[in-house]
Amino acid sequence: VKLMDKDGNIRWSYHFWMTNTGAAVPEITVDGYVFLDRNLGAVANTAPLNDETDAAGMYYQWGRKDPFPSPTSLKATNGSISMTDVYPSGAVSVETQQNGVSVETSIMNPNKYYWGSHNKGAQDWCSTPYNLFWSTSEKTDMDPCPYGYVVPDKSQMEKFVSKISSNSASRGFIITDDNSQMNYFCKGGYFRRKQSSTHFAHVGQEPHCWTTETGVNTETSGDAQNETIKDYNGAYATGATSGKKVVVYARRWGCNIRCVKQTKTNE
Repeated sequence: VKLMDKDGNIRWSYHFWMTNTGAAVPEITVDGYVFLDRNLGAVANTAPLNDETDAAGMYYQWGRKDPFPSPTSLKATNGSISMTDVYPSGAVSVETQQNGVSVETSIMNPNKYYWGSHNKGAQDWCSTPYNLFWSTSEKTDMDPCPYGYVVPDKSQMEKFVSKISSNSASRGFIITDDNSQMNYFCKGGYFRRKQSSTHFAHVGQEPHCWTTETGVNTETSGDAQNETIKDYNGAYATGATSGKKVVVYARRWGCNIRCVKQTKTNE
């Protein structure tokens, strides 16, 4: 739902998340922390039968409130799906801004990814980097999670991925919660621009979920995907094919989110 001024400019947009029944929001408890039982925006929490992305959820640039739709399939050649294959109508676009854009510009254009060209330019979509767009200590205006939930911090997400079991699942991992119940964790990949190619990467191969914590990546290969992020603004997200690792990625990338309840149950 868009709130526009008299000239048709978007001043704010709202996204409504709800269950498809009248039941309470489904949750799982992992190491004392209460998480949603699926990624933010996902309509399923089980392994796909035909590579569908129902359990992937939406994708977000770090610190932005506005979601971007997922690919239609988790089956991809070498885990890569081009942007034009996912968004053929052009409803979602990428705008090259070497130094990022203001928060106001991002809010007025919720359907645009912003970043520099190739591996150059700002690693942050925001021209004035700010580390508190998302926070576990308080609900911010930019937090995209439903009421009562927030983006998890690094330690919470590390606890979550540490519970990945040895059980296999199609295009995902199995998380075993505190009640020995199994929960699906989709390998949704992430959205990036690299070497002039704008695409979803690691689709069906790795899960990538943001945390609230920011940092500086000193790697130039491996989990950094050969993008030199050193001395640029990054944020922690799940990574690595094992799924049991949380590393720093460029904030301009689009990753999933697994929301955690705002009040920690182990405090």
